[in-house]
Amino acid sequence: MASLKEYQKKSTCVLKKRSMITRAMNMVAASKFKSAQSKEENFRPIAKSWTCLNSLALRVENISHPPFGCPRSQKRLGKFA
Repeated sequence: MASLKEYQKKSTCVLKKRSMITRAMNMVAASKFKSAQSKEENFRPIAKSWTCLNSLALRVENISHPPFGCPRSQKRLGKFA
């Protein structure tokens, strides 16, 4: 049967290992958070331009450009079209 000192030694060893694992997990989480934060900061100018384009698009009422407003022609040209 194991003595009290052996149990204490095992429990301190387990606690040390647990703290090392927790510290490593915290470092990984901090690294992932930092990279996500930098990606978000790099995306901000693009998001601002999208909001600008969206506000401009809302101002336009009738679009008469063929890809946007005209119906597609039913005529087929050749055998590949």
